[in-house]
Amino acid sequence: MAMPLFFSKMTRRNLYSWEQQEAETVFSASIEYQRVIVHEGVRWTNVVDDWSRRMRFVPARPQNQQNAIAIGFHCYFPICLPTICLSGNNEFRLSMGWLIHELVHVWQFQSMGWNYLPRALMTHIREGDDVYNYGGQANLEKSRSDGIRLKDYNLEQQAAIIQDAYLNRSDVYCDSVWDAFIADVS
Repeated sequence: MAMPLFFSKMTRRNLYSWEQQEAETVFSASIEYQRVIVHEGVRWTNVVDDWSRRMRFVPARPQNQQNAIAIGFHCYFPICLPTICLSGNNEFRLSMGWLIHELVHVWQFQSMGWNYLPRALMTHIREGDDVYNYGGQANLEKSRSDGIRLKDYNLEQQAAIIQDAYLNRSDVYCDSVWDAFIADVS
């Protein structure tokens, strides 16, 4: 009996050594990397996002936008991530940034236990499409000077901040505000 298309072409693997090395530039040793499992080609992540959007009466997900989900030590991606390190390649950088975002949820799981999951789900319901909006770099600079730390943002904002911090750290125009937030997870 053939598997339905919904479940086809899924792969399961540990982090590649170069992915771990990149992640360590952000998280240092604060994640149990050997326990992280990456699932690729998982189609249900987009389906969950589509259902969630319908239930919240928000616009449909753009066709070219994908949705990943992290549950515990498992990171589920609807597509396959790069298999080799191409550090100068923009597509590689963006894919690694996406993995960093999901690894923030792994870090949250390690820090809070399973309490992070209902908190993340409730934040999605409450905030809708603004769930990731932390106000950009200018807001981070103001927030940091007001004593606000990463933990003071919602869980998806935390992941978006660290993802952007990773992407900006590899940029020649890096600003120290990003390093301050990365210090909160390492």
